Amino acid sequence: MGSQKPYLMKIRKRLGQLGENMNEETFTGLLLIRQVSNNYKHLDNQLTIDDLMNGANLSQVTPWHLVAGNTDNGYSNAMAETMKLLGLKYAESQKFLDIEKYREVEESLVNECICLLSEISLSELPVSELYRDYIKTLSAKKYHKDVSLYTPKEIVQCISSLVPPEAESLYDPCCGSGDMLLQVARTMQTNKKLYGQTQDNRSYQMCHANALLQNINIDLGKLPANALTNDQYFERQFDFIIANPPFNQSNRHDKNFFYNDPLQQYGTSPYSSANFAWVQHILYHLKTNGQAVVILPNSTLTSTQADEHAIRKSIISKGVLEAVITFPSGMFYNTKIPFCVWILNKSRQNLKQILLIDATKLDPPIKKSLTPEQIEKILNIVFQFRTGKSLDATQEHIVVSLDEIAKKDYILSPNLYTFCNHIKPSDVEKNKPQLNAVISKLQNSVNDEKLLTYLEKWKQGGRDSSWKKESLLNLYSVLGGPQKEKKFFGKGTSLVDVKSIIQHFFIPNILNSRMVVSSCEREKYGIKTGDVLLNRTSETIDELACCCVAAKDSDAVYSTFVKRLRPRDENLIYPAYAAGYFRSAVYRREVEKVSTVYTTYASINNDKLMAISFYCPEKELQREIGDTLLTVSQYIECNENPALHKLLNDFTHLLIEQYITYPIACLWESGGLGT
Repeated sequence: MGSQKPYLMKIRKRLGQLGENMNEETFTGLLLIRQVSNNYKHLDNQLTIDDLMNGANLSQVTPWHLVAGNTDNGYSNAMAETMKLLGLKYAESQKFLDIEKYREVEESLVNECICLLSEISLSELPVSELYRDYIKTLSAKKYHKDVSLYTPKEIVQCISSLVPPEAESLYDPCCGSGDMLLQVARTMQTNKKLYGQTQDNRSYQMCHANALLQNINIDLGKLPANALTNDQYFERQFDFIIANPPFNQSNRHDKNFFYNDPLQQYGTSPYSSANFAWVQHILYHLKTNGQAVVILPNSTLTSTQADEHAIRKSIISKGVLEAVITFPSGMFYNTKIPFCVWILNKSRQNLKQILLIDATKLDPPIKKSLTPEQIEKILNIVFQFRTGKSLDATQEHIVVSLDEIAKKDYILSPNLYTFCNHIKPSDVEKNKPQLNAVISKLQNSVNDEKLLTYLEKWKQGGRDSSWKKESLLNLYSVLGGPQKEKKFFGKGTSLVDVKSIIQHFFIPNILNSRMVVSSCEREKYGIKTGDVLLNRTSETIDELACCCVAAKDSDAVYSTFVKRLRPRDENLIYPAYAAGYFRSAVYRREVEKVSTVYTTYASINNDKLMAISFYCPEKELQREIGDTLLTVSQYIECNENPALHKLLNDFTHLLIEQYITYPIACLWESGGLGT
């Protein structure tokens, strides 16, 4: 609505604020009355009830006159009478007729809302847009915890473009406010038969109101009901199904409910999560040539829970999964969970390949919402795949065979198949002048002789070295942190927690966290020089597997969410060099290659660590890099100048980039050491 006139934008914003302070019955009732009153008249010219009683021109009377023209008897009574009149033509409007609810709202708020709605022309600002704003607000405030109220319009635009023109029926088994289903319907050139189910009475009402305000017919069944436990369309199948089910919904049925459920054709869905129950419900309701687009949590791609794994394997093996698209977190208004889209297609039965699109790797990257160019790019990839055009594998997308997926144990995390970010030596090398510039600034700012010596050394250029590639677990043994209840934290022994690991190259001298441990635990989970402490789980790939190194023996222990990597041979890896390597783009690439990074909490286990390579130069260069990083770290800890901290952090980043990342990238490009 960027082209709206400024005064309409102000009205729209204020109406949104008023809606937040009213109950749904009152605000929705006012919108419904205004919507059916197409005979627009400014408030000053509205007829009063007395005018109507005295024989005013009834041909110009609209329901809005009955509310806006009432100044004496209170708006609640006028609204109730008007809503009763609406019921003669719009039966569903009666769901919002509640005079007691109307009376709960301050008269001044209703009055202001009526004045603003009287100022607008429906051709310039459709009431349906105001209601969509309202739904979006409710979603952001999480008023409906079990129902997805609002799917971002950019995602819906993607979905709409996938609906084939010949599809006559559209179904959403968990349509909530109906906004996604109605948005899709609005994009269709021909009328479609719309069907939906909502899980609670509140959403049932909102969906009916949403459809009324957009003048679209929708069949929601006789009553609100969970489609998984009370399927009102059990004997019906549809051409196209869209759905944004509640993520990871549990306790939705008796534990024995699904064992005799004919909808569960691909395996019994676990009681703890309904994700795959929804997928199977949708597959059951698709016609033999039907298609579906389902928004799901990324755990559906990677879950190793026995029942879910078996269902995913069965769906993949039977060739009804056409494509998967993964999206970053932050795109929904009511959750930060990253999500994916499953495209199911019975019209291409027995598919032997699946298209995987990693929208998190689009260039330019997605920022909270999709741009029209990004939508077009995603859809173009899908349509090329559908038409049989050969697609080259990139870091954004890849076509994988069912055999390849079987080798990955039916895990669908795209990063396990797509090309990892290619580190181009030329891109890294061009930052070399920046390193020298930062060194020059530091030489004029620091007064530590040892640090100045290292700065001058790197300004002159590093030494050449041969490099080796080793398996990480050939160099380190691994031990997870102790499992402790919440009551053990906050006192006792100093603790290296995840926050300390993310923020520091080396274990800091001062640790703010503490944990109670026994003497045996203190011995078992103690920290020695050269130990690497690794963050084993995170909401983001950037923080997953971050490491910090012990530059000396420590009295501290480490937390539950940490793994300790202890050198098998202290002579192989110089500890301080490891602190730099584990902060390099090379190591980050190694993590991305092995971790299913698209779950809510990405994690890294010993099997994944076993697949990670460690690259190291000759011991002398290890020492030079490591000692420099340690000296900088110690200087930062003793210095409180923020501007100097930034310069020193820039220096360490560029040093690692030029003397760890760059030589390894060159070796990869030349074919040395492998990749």
